[in-house]
Amino acid sequence: MKKGLGKVPVAAAAIPVIVALVLLTGCGQQKTAGKGNAGQEERAEIYYTTWRANPDKNYPQVLIDEFQKRNPGIRVIAQTGTTTTEEYLNDQKLRFLAGNNIDVTTIRAESRRDYVNAGYLLELTGGDFLKNFTDSAIDAVRVDGKVYSAPSALNVAGVYYNKDIFTRLNLQEPANWEEFLEVSEKLKAAGITPLGNGWKDIWPVSFEIFPFLHRIVVSDPGAFERVDRGELKYTDPVFVNTFKDISDFIKKGYISKDVLGLSDDAAITLFRQQKTALLIQGEFTMISLSGDNAPGFEIGVFPIPHNRAGEENVVPITIYSSEAVAASSKYPEAALKFVEFLSSADGAKLVAENLSAFSPVIGAPMDFNPLVGLWQPLLTKKSADFYHSLQNSAAQAEMLKGVQLLFQNQITPEELGQLVQDAQDKKN
Repeated sequence: MKKGLGKVPVAAAAIPVIVALVLLTGCGQQKTAGKGNAGQEERAEIYYTTWRANPDKNYPQVLIDEFQKRNPGIRVIAQTGTTTTEEYLNDQKLRFLAGNNIDVTTIRAESRRDYVNAGYLLELTGGDFLKNFTDSAIDAVRVDGKVYSAPSALNVAGVYYNKDIFTRLNLQEPANWEEFLEVSEKLKAAGITPLGNGWKDIWPVSFEIFPFLHRIVVSDPGAFERVDRGELKYTDPVFVNTFKDISDFIKKGYISKDVLGLSDDAAITLFRQQKTALLIQGEFTMISLSGDNAPGFEIGVFPIPHNRAGEENVVPITIYSSEAVAASSKYPEAALKFVEFLSSADGAKLVAENLSAFSPVIGAPMDFNPLVGLWQPLLTKKSADFYHSLQNSAAQAEMLKGVQLLFQNQITPEELGQLVQDAQDKKN
């Protein structure tokens, strides 16, 4: 299963409202959706570019097949060939620039504003189908008060752990950073590697360092906005000290020494084989740890322990992906119909069940995976946005590559800060 990795933040106060309802039930000027030529939808062929795919369940084709059954005059061609975040974003931008072979596409949070500013997206403000979402879900994807994409995933990050190992070593779920370090030390002393995400795929690095970067967001929700305005730099103490903390954690040996050679799938396999005891990931990993992929031990999930003793734990929750219509689409009405289907209860059901993903659509199912119950307690806690939903995509890419270099002891935390700031300066 492919899994992916913004300047548009999800307000911490808004997220619980979203969660509560979920639990209860070429370039050019921006355009506004409107009617095209008479009969155009009878011969429409649209391209859907997305990273959200699950080949094991033939997704997104099962979604497309159902849509085409209801709309026989529209053919949808899925494009899901990219494998890394950087590759996906580069491919997406090239398609936007060329102005063809992109009609509907999944937008990552950190790219939303850039695409709007470039005029790549059709404006969706006022569309009736947006009523399928809570006001707070729509607010999460607004850019300057307008809507250009429909929310498609409610993501939460946490820590999977091997309950059997914890029981054997008499360990408890850590409630804060100090306890997390104690657990990691005891695991290491017992000959068990605590952590090991798939750094070979790059994007999992962003989850491994979540405890460090999320602390910045919780302490200063506007930090990345100030970075974008040039008021805060990655060379400033708040970031350099964070990179030093990451470096110190790496040197303690709590992360698998083979992490740079591990793909995401390989890392999850190590966890299933009980060679690592912890896995910092998103809820989307449920599909890789259930059903035929279920390990032979009991799994638990606890909140990412970014907080120090005595501090409240704030859970990372975000509207990370959303579906947009390209302004260059030759068939905007057909493309819009597909986005409307993705935003419907029937579409959300197919998405949830085939991707094991929480949907922000009101009434979407919550029984799509046997591990859902592990994540639901996190959804009810105080929350803040994912840091990488707020961070500039170019700076983020440089940071993740820099952390790999930090792991190899090839750069210092100060040098990492400068590398990321250089990428940010180019963007600004």
